[in-house]
Amino acid sequence: MKLRYVLLLIIVLPVAFGGLWWLTAENPVKDVESLAMRHADKLPLAYFGKRLFDRDCASCHDNPQMHAPTREALGGFSKESIIIAMEFGKMTPMAAHLSKTEKGLIAIYLAGTAPASAWVADHRCDAAADDATTPFVHNWGLGAHNQRYVPPELTNITRDNVGSLELAWSLAFPKVTDMRSQPAVVGDNLYFGDKTGQFYAIDRHTGCVREHLEVLSGVRSAITVAELDSGKTLLVFADSLANIYAVNAANFEVEWQRAAQLYETSVITGSITHHGNQLFVPVSSYEVAVSGSPDHVCCKSHGGVIALDVNSGEQQWAWHGTQDATLQGQNADGANLYGPSGVSVWSTPTVDAERGLIYIGTGEN
Repeated sequence: MKLRYVLLLIIVLPVAFGGLWWLTAENPVKDVESLAMRHADKLPLAYFGKRLFDRDCASCHDNPQMHAPTREALGGFSKESIIIAMEFGKMTPMAAHLSKTEKGLIAIYLAGTAPASAWVADHRCDAAADDATTPFVHNWGLGAHNQRYVPPELTNITRDNVGSLELAWSLAFPKVTDMRSQPAVVGDNLYFGDKTGQFYAIDRHTGCVREHLEVLSGVRSAITVAELDSGKTLLVFADSLANIYAVNAANFEVEWQRAAQLYETSVITGSITHHGNQLFVPVSSYEVAVSGSPDHVCCKSHGGVIALDVNSGEQQWAWHGTQDATLQGQNADGANLYGPSGVSVWSTPTVDAERGLIYIGTGEN
């Protein structure tokens, strides 16, 4: 009964104290929903999220045989990550019938209402970096040829002392269940992102936060440092929605942002390679994760490589791993089957500048 009274107040109060706003709003119902979401910590929204979860999600997530994360495990995710998974990620087919508000309620029930970056304010650095230029780690391959080798002049770790290293500091990230963003290290700054869509510059000596910004979804690639002819330094990376970002290292502002998709299920699994005035983006796909849906027509996507202009993000060309899929027949249930598909580019491209070639590796769907 109390919950009904609370919902009644949500609707009545805007009318009682802001009748003019209610009458002039373009979409009053949507505005009330937005108001409720902004003040979720003061409303019993988790109750309604639980009811939705029990109705639409529990059959898989409470069933050990499905090997899906339990609702307790999902509580360790951020609200942002859960919403992204339902809106654009692997849970899109299963959540297609839910409204944005219903998805938000489920996320609030599972993860709470605190923003993923709430902890940052208490961990800010007190001073600027003494060294902001020494190029320790600029890309996934630790060099121009992806050799994964750090020369002696950039490290004092050797085979003789590696066994005696001790912990200098540690930093925990609330509601972050994993990180797949290899950091870039430039001077005293460590650049990386997390699964909630937060991008950081932290001091490599102490772990304090020097800069921070939020992007559309979780940071999925290594951070690539691109030094431009203009003297500007860009930090380039991909998120889980296959968006590419170029962030100015000097002021931590986004210089440009560009979608790098070949299909709706395109995703960036490898990392971005910088050479000259170009960025080479490997494109894979998560179509295999959604192909189990009865409504999904399998399979039409494939991988490739997209070349972008490093200064503007404009696409220069795209290489496709195979030709477009065509109807191949039907399965035993009469559903259409398409092919060829797959050829996902999972690897980080390697540039052979002397021969003018790019080397990549491909995988399955």
